[in-house]
Amino acid sequence: MPFPDPRALPPEPWVIGISTEIGRGHPHYLDCVWQILEQRLPKERRRYTTVFDASRGLNRLGWRTLRAFFRWSSQREGRIRWYNSLRSSQKHGGLRLEACGLSLLGRDLRRELTGFKGICLVEHQLVARMLSDVCRTWFVHADLASPPECALPGPEKTFVPLEQNERDFTGHGCPPTQLVRTGLMIEPDLVLGASDAFHHRLERLASDRPLTVAFFTSGAYPEPHVHKLLLALESVLNSDMAAIVFCGASREFLRRVARFAHTLGIEPAIDDGGIPQSEFRNPQLGLVSRPTRREDTAAAVRVISAVDVFVAPSHERTNWALGLGLPMFVLFPMIGTHAEANYRLAFDNGVAYPLQSDDDARSLGSNLQKLRASGALVNMARLGFGRFEINGAERIAEAVISGIGTAVNADERRSGI
Repeated sequence: MPFPDPRALPPEPWVIGISTEIGRGHPHYLDCVWQILEQRLPKERRRYTTVFDASRGLNRLGWRTLRAFFRWSSQREGRIRWYNSLRSSQKHGGLRLEACGLSLLGRDLRRELTGFKGICLVEHQLVARMLSDVCRTWFVHADLASPPECALPGPEKTFVPLEQNERDFTGHGCPPTQLVRTGLMIEPDLVLGASDAFHHRLERLASDRPLTVAFFTSGAYPEPHVHKLLLALESVLNSDMAAIVFCGASREFLRRVARFAHTLGIEPAIDDGGIPQSEFRNPQLGLVSRPTRREDTAAAVRVISAVDVFVAPSHERTNWALGLGLPMFVLFPMIGTHAEANYRLAFDNGVAYPLQSDDDARSLGSNLQKLRASGALVNMARLGFGRFEINGAERIAEAVISGIGTAVNADERRSGI
């Protein structure tokens, strides 16, 4: 059998993005960068995959088990306390992969990427640790927190959002030459309209128009967060404010919020992608549901400029409070080591209030009225705009394109272009 003509083979990608699809925050950060790369790189020169797609058999089962563990551990108060204690007890550099059996998870990934000459863009420290001695691994650590287990010596580059992250990672043993500060990671489409949306929000906050409050929970739908979210939602609606609840991909959660609204005598407008956006504007209560993370993000991006404040856990959306001038009310308890650091940064910068107790949630509507009347909401918005760079996704994408320039030029020379 003759060998295939090399010119007929698909070209090797210049960059491969690998998502763990565990939780929402880490994969979402990669989504933001990948959105830009999709616009600027030829389709055949970029490849996006997940650890599940790149693994087989026991390896894939291992990833599924890990994802199920993280979801299970964030569901109930007792499990959350146990999980947080487990995370906080990790030694410098995180739990040893060998001790957890996690080294086996990387077997298929390592085999597939051995010899790959392009850039491997990853969003989780586990994958960065698995691949850093196999290929050019660039680690997107876009979170505001700087846990020691994320300060890895192996990746060629580690992207961090803030100067404080640089100092922390260097102190944890990460070589300063591999660190790249990017600014906050915010969805590219929100960055484009950030200034106009901010000034319109200030005008609304200074007016007497009803506030619009957005509600988010994490992809794991922790029961303590869901409970407080519903209490806060009732308080907001009883205060004659408008609300939008982003339900993610969970039809069960969508139905639960809809049933709760019916007990309040409210018929919510439901946007599940099947109605035109124009028909969804300005209901007293809107419920947004999408089947995938990217579609959920796109739905939020379309309406977030009309939102005045939002309620969420202190995960990836904390960037909105710090960078877009969108006051935040944080659902407790903290889940994981990242959440506590994110909340502390937002609170210390004056852009976030805690919803620690059920009473905090029940009084959200009246507290928003007081904060608005006193000018505190306007001040929160002002403190959250213009203090930090917000184009982290753009800077990482530019670095990737610059980093693959050598490979592009080499390809062109081989092709005689």
